[in-house]
Amino acid sequence: MNDLSFEDEKKKKARMILLVYGIVFVILIVFIRTADLGGSDTNDVTNATNNTVNEVSNNVENNNNGNKESDFRLVDEENYEFVIKASFDGVEYVSTGKRYKNKVAFDYSFNGNTYKYEGNNGTYKVLNSESNSFVYAQAPYVFLNYYDNYYIKSAIGQSKYVEGVYQISSKDLATVANQKAISDESLNYFTLTKKNDNVTGITMDISKAVSNSLGKAVVAKISIEYSNFGLVEDFEIK
Repeated sequence: MNDLSFEDEKKKKARMILLVYGIVFVILIVFIRTADLGGSDTNDVTNATNNTVNEVSNNVENNNNGNKESDFRLVDEENYEFVIKASFDGVEYVSTGKRYKNKVAFDYSFNGNTYKYEGNNGTYKVLNSESNSFVYAQAPYVFLNYYDNYYIKSAIGQSKYVEGVYQISSKDLATVANQKAISDESLNYFTLTKKNDNVTGITMDISKAVSNSLGKAVVAKISIEYSNFGLVEDFEIK
């Protein structure tokens, strides 16, 4: 009797052990299947995120018609000759000169008069005809902000490209130039001339932005032509 009871007890323990292993095995299978499904969801989310990023990148490139920062590389090297024409309500201002890094020297003409200017790091001098020496003066340019290469690139970066023209609202243009915030959505226009993927010219119709700034309707346009990149030698500022 005792031997039989002992055998029964061993069988019960064996069944319990098998039952426990069976439960653990089932739980393990369920866990693995759940993990696989979760992994698939994670991959789907990752793929969706990557697709969204790619779409945004493509839209930015398409809006700017593939215009790249490198297109301005020769201008950014600050070694070139230039002709700047600014037209303000029928009066034309022309600057013809050269740039070497932070230094510029140019002839500035308007209303039949021509003045010789030189500048270094944003400080300008004009030739005094009586003393034949350069004296400090204010920058002669009208719409001074619009001649800065960084400003021009920033404006184009904020613009919408439509049929060869970069369009930017006066509101966004004021933001780029760190000017007083305005709500004017009227458009201003930039176009680029390129040779071998390098910018060689820029034209701007900023009439709407300038009109908003002055509080009256005016016609304001600027063109900049660059040439002889890398050929300007260092020169002395007197």
